Amino acid sequence: MVVVVSPLIALMEDQVKEAKKFGLLALQLADPEEEQIRSGQCHITFGSPESWLLNKKWRELLATKVYRDNLIGIVVDEVHLIYKWGKTDKGEKAFRECFTKLGELRSIVKQGTPVLALTTTADLHSKAIVKNQLHLENATQVTVSPNRTNIRLGLTRVSADTLDCLDWIVREVRLFWP
Repeated sequence: MVVVVSPLIALMEDQVKEAKKFGLLALQLADPEEEQIRSGQCHITFGSPESWLLNKKWRELLATKVYRDNLIGIVVDEVHLIYKWGKTDKGEKAFRECFTKLGELRSIVKQGTPVLALTTTADLHSKAIVKNQLHLENATQVTVSPNRTNIRLGLTRVSADTLDCLDWIVREVRLFWP
């Protein structure tokens, strides 16, 4: 079993669909098939930081015998949000405070449970904060080039008084929504 901490419901929904294409039983914590999650039948369980940490039912589930014996890892997706959404400015409340508390998950599950932290946008400062908050000081870091062959950036000079450069967007929209 793998627990995935994800920041957005839409992202979780997409990931559940993708996992099912590979024959995996993947569910969100809010799924009506809750018994499959509780019994350990679910291969991948997705939930928000708030669900895993603030909902007593899900937090305690991680400490059950089923999860202590069968959990093979915790994945924190979009881990850079720990720093961006969990931080506070002086006197202000954090946007989503639970992001800064994700390290608590390690104290609930069996000691030594691997944690995989994924991000594509963390700078060196953010990475250091994430490592500290998730207690990953001795973790192996894998960095892959952000260059993608399917993404291109181009620059075109356009006059300020015309929007002709956006015609391609209108054509694409009309193609999909006639």
